[in-house]
Formats: sequence, C-alpha cells, structure tokens
Amino acid sequence: MYGSRGATETVLQLIHDEGLDMKVVVGAWIGTEAKVGEGGQITERFPETVKNNQAEVETAIRLANAYPDIVVAITVGNETHVSWSFHKVRTPVLVNYIRQVRAQTRVPVSTAEVFSYWSRPESKALADEVDFIVTHIYAMWNKQPLDSAIAWTQRQYALGIERHPDHQFVIGEAGWATGKHDQGEQATLIIGQASEDTQRQFHRDFIGWTTESQIPNFFFEAFDENWKGGEHPNEVEKHWGLLNTDRTPKKAMRGEQ
Repeated sequence: MYGSRGATETVLQLIHDEGLDMKVVVGAWIGTEAKVGEGGQITERFPETVKNNQAEVETAIRLANAYPDIVVAITVGNETHVSWSFHKVRTPVLVNYIRQVRAQTRVPVSTAEVFSYWSRPESKALADEVDFIVTHIYAMWNKQPLDSAIAWTQRQYALGIERHPDHQFVIGEAGWATGKHDQGEQATLIIGQASEDTQRQFHRDFIGWTTESQIPNFFFEAFDENWKGGEHPNEVEKHWGLLNTDRTPKKAMRGEQ
C-alpha cells in the first residue's frame, strides 16, 4: 500500500477479520514540502504538505503497531529522488521521517526508488538509514524488447547490489503492460510489444528467475487501473494488471500455454 491513510486500514482490518493468509507492506506517502531553486536554496514552502506527510508517518506507525501479525514492513516515500518525480523530497527531510518510523516501530523500514538511483553514489545517504532496499525495475519503460527484458532486469538488480552489497534488496515493482498508446513518452520509450501474450511470457520468466534466486518481489500489478494516466483508453498506465478491472484474469493468470 503506497499510502497509510484511506483504504489501507480497511484492507488490514479485512485481512484480520477474515483470517486471510496475507501480509502487507504499509507505505507512508511523502510529498514535496518545499520548492528548491537551482542553487539549492528553498524558494517556497508548502506547510499543508508537511502536515499531510506527518499524518502519513503517524498513521503508518499506528497501523504497524496495531497489526503486528499483518504489517511486515513500512516504506517511507516512493520514488522521491528521481528526476521526473512530481513529488520530490529532499534527502534530509526523508531521512528524518525514516528515523521517526524506525524509532517507533519494530518492523523493518525502507524507502522505494527506481533502480538507477540505487546504483548512484548519492544513494548511500538513504541506504545508510534503511533496513532493506526497495527497487523498481521496468524493462518495458527502458526500451527493452521482450527477449532481452529479463537479462536487462537482472543487470540493473546486480548494479544496485554492487553499490550496496550489505543490504537486502527487494524488487518493489516490475511488470509488463498489455496495452499502450501510440502518443507521448510511452510511444518512444516502450518498444516492447504490449499484449497479454508478452505479459504472460515476462511474468513467467520473471517469477522463474526471482523464485530460483530467492529474490523478494512484488509484481506490478494485480488489477488494471482505468483511472490512471491520460483519458485515452490505451494509456499504458491503465494496463499493467494481471487481471482486468472486472477481476477477470488475463492470460498470465489463466495458465494458458
């Protein structure tokens, strides 16, 4: 769950009440608290975001302590240090929130970033603060066709470990979309075919590799999300699910050959 407020507590309560064999990593969504100029100086502050961030952190702490048998970890912040992020967060700010969560819970704490960040020297400042590392690796978004997607993913995963050899790495997001638009960045950055057949093959290969290598992972994602991305029905952000929005399974989940 990417945020601690809203539906997250409902999900945890349902898992508890129904006795479901499910575990949850609770996220604290951290937004931009200040605008930073080219020289690194703060040019504008957003006090309402500060309040929201603190509420996210406090709720994540409360839920982890209230559901110790279900909440297995907390991620503080999601993709806050990549160049294209719409919710960039300064490292000292994020570190303070991570320390607050670690001080008040007993579960492992991390933050989620894309693979390219974890291979850079500056990532040490965050790596030193977390109990494990969550990395997002999308071969499809990085101009990889299906036949090289897994090998490319393996290389990016290895580069992160090379930079931080003492950390446990978890693949927090990896997947293959079943549809895409022919306009915008997705038209140029995604060259792999988007279909149920290619998703089925990527899913099979990815699960095979991570299972054999004993790599903890989350496959992105369970269900299509029609509300995401632009208005066009082929917008790629709507089509990452292993199941359709009506909960019918796509080929990867139907066991078809």
